[in-house]
Amino acid sequence: MISGALNKNSNTDIEPITLFQKFNLFINLVENSKQTEINTQKLTINTMYSGDVSMAEELMITQTQNLNFPTTLINPDNHTTVTTKNDSAAAFVACGKQSGILSVAVPESKILLITGDGKSSLEQLVVHDWIFGDDLSDDKGFGTSILEAEECQGFRVGAITHIKPGQKPGLYRGIATLRIMHFSCD
Repeated sequence: MISGALNKNSNTDIEPITLFQKFNLFINLVENSKQTEINTQKLTINTMYSGDVSMAEELMITQTQNLNFPTTLINPDNHTTVTTKNDSAAAFVACGKQSGILSVAVPESKILLITGDGKSSLEQLVVHDWIFGDDLSDDKGFGTSILEAEECQGFRVGAITHIKPGQKPGLYRGIATLRIMHFSCD
């Protein structure tokens, strides 16, 4: 569960609950198809939250899956674009006490995933162009939805990465921030 923070907006009467949650991103690059997939669900770190604990009853977010790019075979000659949607996207469930508009975004325009010590550019992957789905409409950079009172809805967050020629094999890891805002309609 996640705690919420009440942020006052001086320009309007709407006082959204704003939550921040860290989530994991993984991609396993292999040199040949005989190498096996890694179960990244076992590699989760403790999720970090920020916000006012007193607001936790108003809006709760639960992460049910990491963002897992599919295991990808390295092609030494070409750039490869990998997109994660649906089954491999990060999955969350939002539950609210009041009806309202839910707005979800990843504030970072791009995230760096690394393998090894990550010092070489060939041990780094940039993840960008966040994709929102399930109960969220994808509005170019953020997802929106109507959350009914006392109900829950699921949503997913995916992204794109490009694999460069000569990229090092290994499990690449990173952490992104999810920002969730709930504007009450009650």
